[in-house]
Amino acid sequence: MQSYAYGFPRLGRNREYKKIIEGYWNKKISEEELRQGIDKLEGEMLAAYQRYVDKFPVGEMTLYDNMLDTALMLGLYGAKDLDSYYKLCRGKSALEMTKWFNTNYHYLVPQFDSSRPAEAFKINWNKPKEKKDIHRKGIPYLIGPFTFLKLSKGIGREKFGGYLLALAAV
Repeated sequence: MQSYAYGFPRLGRNREYKKIIEGYWNKKISEEELRQGIDKLEGEMLAAYQRYVDKFPVGEMTLYDNMLDTALMLGLYGAKDLDSYYKLCRGKSALEMTKWFNTNYHYLVPQFDSSRPAEAFKINWNKPKEKKDIHRKGIPYLIGPFTFLKLSKGIGREKFGGYLLALAAV
């Protein structure tokens, strides 16, 4: 029998994740230092997975939020650089934030524009594929189409099925 584990906390032993991101926001560290810190935390997480289980998710680590990352992969938003990514996370133009299934974790709520056609979805597989190529025991981490759409806003009942079919086809 094989074992599978997922949901390893990204926070780090001493809340390094939070400190790294806030350090970047407060201009105490550079983008390169932020990415190195996040990569180090992800490396520790993946090493633990590799030591103890047969299969595990790759691509779980995020620069802030997995729902936002999924929205970006699908082309819902166009964050050109790290600063525009973080503008979606905080400040005046930030996306709404809500609890992830009544846990202490929160997620950014993607907002659909009613004029967006369901067929407009595209996906950037670079991150999941890159991680899978490095970690052979890994399974790409993705938020599923139903969950992503159900936790988003701006999709009425009449359009939900069409969006779901279009997204599942991607």
